[in-house]
Amino acid sequence: MRYAVFRGGRRAQHRAESGGGRRGVVASGSSMALSMLIVSVAGFATWTVAARSMPVEEVGRLTGFVNGMMLVSGAAQLGLGLAVARFVPAAGRLAGRVLAAAYGAMVLSVLVVSAVYLLTPSGRTVTEGMPAGWLVLTGTAVLWSLFALQSQALGALGRARWAPPASAVFSAVRLGMLLVLAPMGVFAATASWWVPCALSLLVVGFLLRRGALPEFAGVEPDLPGRRQVARYAGSSWVASVWATLFFSGLPLLVLQRDGAAVSAVFAVLWVIYQTMDNVGARFGGQLIVAVAREPGALRRSVRSLTRLGALAAPALVVLVVVAPWVLALFGDRYAAEGGTALRLLAVAFAFRLVQVLQVAVWRATDRTWAVVGVQAFQLVPPVVALLTGWAASLTDLALVVLATQVVLAVPCTAGLLRVLRPRASAGVPAPRSREAAEVTGEPFETTGGNR
Repeated sequence: MRYAVFRGGRRAQHRAESGGGRRGVVASGSSMALSMLIVSVAGFATWTVAARSMPVEEVGRLTGFVNGMMLVSGAAQLGLGLAVARFVPAAGRLAGRVLAAAYGAMVLSVLVVSAVYLLTPSGRTVTEGMPAGWLVLTGTAVLWSLFALQSQALGALGRARWAPPASAVFSAVRLGMLLVLAPMGVFAATASWWVPCALSLLVVGFLLRRGALPEFAGVEPDLPGRRQVARYAGSSWVASVWATLFFSGLPLLVLQRDGAAVSAVFAVLWVIYQTMDNVGARFGGQLIVAVAREPGALRRSVRSLTRLGALAAPALVVLVVVAPWVLALFGDRYAAEGGTALRLLAVAFAFRLVQVLQVAVWRATDRTWAVVGVQAFQLVPPVVALLTGWAASLTDLALVVLATQVVLAVPCTAGLLRVLRPRASAGVPAPRSREAAEVTGEPFETTGGNR
């Protein structure tokens, strides 16, 4: 697959800002990571407000609803977000139609997945006692899914720099609404999730239509065949389902096993861990966009992001030291039951960063089934530990997560070293497709007939 090349004036500037070079991937990745950091810090403040304004049991119910909604959203992704990041840069004048199709498919998928989830015991638990709970959960999941897809569209259309201010406004609205609605109960508090999503979709969607899509109008599309797109999106979706079960399913298991009070403590720990993960994933997402725009940019982009990832080490050390005091912001119970567990999760994330970067490399080179294996493996040990009772406490569960990430870091580190070394000494395997060869800058040999 070749890639659309932007020429002249504003389009040349667009390519320079969001291209695959070292500055491009770091600048775009920094914008998307800053956007996620803003949302995540505001999310941390949001749960602090909830913990201070609501009884711990109601916080547990609210986190159950939010995790249930995110479970539906994640299971319904169909790999569309990553497909947008991977293929929209080459869509040219068809970019608008590709995005519209992705949005429509997302809505239909969420409706189906939500209907199935609401029939399960977990679905009934998270909507119990909530007026029209099925409608609130489904509607919120639709809006949240489109909001996540819009974030990928910003990077794919060269508007990553719009993400931080958009996220700041979104976060301010959500936090302000929760301050007012939290004392009114769980049902009212859910509005602080879906209302900001709806406003962001309207405003940012209008700006993309008027400011970004016109720049693609004069560019001829150079998209791959439908089978390749379907293969990429399908394997990405399977991987995302495993990741969603890891990040949203574990809190639901804790809720089902240990009740709302323990679930509230774990939810706060998991929000902090997921915040760190989301920031790292945004850099990985921009690596995918970078190599889609500039073939051969993979090695130098990985090198740049590896150096950038090393800067996370001091922050993780600080978190290990101050973990109990961070949790004390939510209340004494959170600090007492979760302090050690948060320290273990901070150490686990140091190893998780290696996996995040290697996953981005696999996705950029169309080796998405390798991602499926990693995402599935990281879920199994914590689930088994919860179901068998081995993880009797949150500290035990965090220890299982840490051990799993240490194991996964070994093959992921080896994979990154193969990318970073000069090819003559790295033993990098031949890419599986001509498209992957263009991304990695490696030769592609064929025995003929298949292509």
